[in-house]
Amino acid sequence: MGLDENVSAIAKQAYEAAQESLRDGNLAVAEMRLKNAAALGNADAMVALGDAAHHRGLADAAWHWYQAAAEKGNAVALVRMGLVREAAGDEAGKVHWFLRAVESGSRDAMFNMGNHHRDQGDFATAKSWYAKAAGLGDDDAMRLIGALELATGTLESALPWFEQASSAGNEEAADALQQLRGALNGDAESLVFVAWAFADRGNDREAARWKGAAVRAGVRNIDHRFGLHFEMVEKRDEAMASYSRSTLAGNRESLDGIMRLCDTEQFLQWVIGAIERGDRVADEFMTEFRRSNGFD
Repeated sequence: MGLDENVSAIAKQAYEAAQESLRDGNLAVAEMRLKNAAALGNADAMVALGDAAHHRGLADAAWHWYQAAAEKGNAVALVRMGLVREAAGDEAGKVHWFLRAVESGSRDAMFNMGNHHRDQGDFATAKSWYAKAAGLGDDDAMRLIGALELATGTLESALPWFEQASSAGNEEAADALQQLRGALNGDAESLVFVAWAFADRGNDREAARWKGAAVRAGVRNIDHRFGLHFEMVEKRDEAMASYSRSTLAGNRESLDGIMRLCDTEQFLQWVIGAIERGDRVADEFMTEFRRSNGFD
C-alpha cells in the first residue's frame, strides 16, 4: 500500500470514529475527529463539518468546508453548495452547482433540478429531470412525476408513477395510489378526492371529468366539499368560487364558509352580487337580515 493509500485509510478510520462519537453523543470529540479526517483529505468529513457549521449559522465556515470537499469531487458537497445559493436567492448560482453535481452523477442534484424547473412552471423539463432521478431509484421523484401528471395529464398517465413510487416504499405515493385506484373503481369518496386533486393543480378538464363521475356516483354538495378543501389549504379565491357555486345550487351551509373567508363589507358585497346572479340562498339571507334589523 502506497503513502497516499495509507493516508486515505487513516482518514477514513478517523471519519468512522467521528461517526461513532456522534452516535454516542460526544460532539466535541466527534468534531475533533472530523477535523483530523478532513486534514487528511477525507471529503465526507469536510461535508460533515460544513453541515455542522451551517446548523450553527456559520455560513462562511460552511461554504469553506463544502468548497474543500467539492474540490475533491464530492457530489454531496456540490449539492450542498447549490442549496446554500438557493437559500440566498441566487438562482444562477444554485443551478451552476446542481449541474456540477449532476456531472458527478448525483441523483439528489437531478431531483433538485426537477424542483427548480417545477417552481419555474416548466413542468415538461421538471419531469425530465425527475425521470433521471427516478431512473436511479429516487421514489420521491417518481411520486412527483405522478403529481405533475395530475397537473398536466390524466389519472391514467399519473397512475404508473404512483405505482412505481409506492412499490419503492414511498408512503405518500401509496396513500395517493389507494385514492386513484378507488376512483377508477367508482368509489364515491375517492372520486371526490381525485376531482379535487386535479382542481387543486389547475387541471380543469380532468377535474370536471372526475367531478362529474362523483356526482353520477351519488355525491351531493360536491362544490361545498371543494370549498372546504380549498379553505383548508388556504386557497381563498378557489374556496370562494366553490362555495359560490354551492350556494347558487341552494346549499345554505356554504354561506358559513363564505362568511369565514370575508370581512363584513366583503360579505355584504358578495351577497349583493350573488342576488344579482339569481342566488336564492343569498336572497333569503338578505331578506332575513333586513327583517331582523327592522328594515322591512
